[in-house]
Amino acid sequence: MDIGMLTASILNVIINHSMRKYYHENPPNTIPVHELCQCSQKAKFNRFVGEVGKASVVLTAMKPKVFIGELVHEGLEKILGEEKILCERTIERVFIVDNEQYRIVGSPDLAGDDFIADIKFSMSDRVPREKDILQIGIYNWLYRNQKTPFLIYITPNGLRIFECGQLIPVVLSTLKFNVDEVNDVVIRGLIRSLRDN
Repeated sequence: MDIGMLTASILNVIINHSMRKYYHENPPNTIPVHELCQCSQKAKFNRFVGEVGKASVVLTAMKPKVFIGELVHEGLEKILGEEKILCERTIERVFIVDNEQYRIVGSPDLAGDDFIADIKFSMSDRVPREKDILQIGIYNWLYRNQKTPFLIYITPNGLRIFECGQLIPVVLSTLKFNVDEVNDVVIRGLIRSLRDN
């Protein structure tokens, strides 16, 4: 095997892994938590099916920062799974905004009896990030706010863990919205629900 074939083999494995993990066609009005926490244009682009959607997954997977983060995440999932600490499961909740029913689905990386946590990789020590706090806040909402939410960051300078219960309301109060974006309409409805609970 020459270097070109080895490179192609490695890239093919990475692309296939990313396609299995990230390329999904969701039913109408079903929104994954991560889509609610990313740029609305990226969320729209990710919803494309066919070759455009696949290209989005492939291009994202090939970014060095994303690739390193995925390796760290997969490695930690494997280690925690061997120790029976990891308990990733999909949870969903239905709610209504403007007479329209939405199904929000998500899978926090860790879910114990009294806590949930999401694992993040960051090249920077400027953490926690607002979008990550929003994401763990929505996961907590899916669990009807019955668990203590944590963010676990792996950075070049070490492991950083944040308890986010007090941070979630602060992030919710500072969010800005585009009036005509579906995700923003859903997030506004979610925020009302989060504030009411």
